[in-house]
Amino acid sequence: MRVFHDLELVEQLGSGMTRIMHVYNSNIFTFTSNFMKITFPFDNGSKLGDKLGDSFEDFSSAHKQRSGLSNLRKRILELMEENSRISMPIIADKLGYSVTAIEKNVDFLKTNGYLKRVGNTKSGYWEVTE
Repeated sequence: MRVFHDLELVEQLGSGMTRIMHVYNSNIFTFTSNFMKITFPFDNGSKLGDKLGDSFEDFSSAHKQRSGLSNLRKRILELMEENSRISMPIIADKLGYSVTAIEKNVDFLKTNGYLKRVGNTKSGYWEVTE
C-alpha cells in the first residue's frame, strides 16, 4: 500500500495487510472506483484492547468533549493527564507509534487548544486544557 506511505499517512511500509489477511477473510474489503473500505468485525467481549496495549473504558465527561479527536490523540491526552512530565519517547513506546507520529499529533493538540507545554523541554510539564 505504497499510496499511504506517499501521502505520509503511515510511517513505513510493513506486513500489516498480510497479517490482516491471515486473521480475516476477504469479505471485510469493499472496493469502489475510488476507494477501498475495510470493515473489521468488533466483539465487545474480546480482549482486543488488552492486545493493543489499550483499554476500552467509559470516558469521563472531560473525555466526551474530545469526541472529535482520534483515539490516538485521546490516548496521548490521557497519558499526559496521568503523568504531566511524560516524554515523547515514552508515549511512543506505550502506544506503539514512532516518536515522529507522536510529535505530529502533540503539535495538533497544542495548535487546537487541547494541550499546553509549561516550561522548557527538560524541566517543564504538560497541561491538558480541555
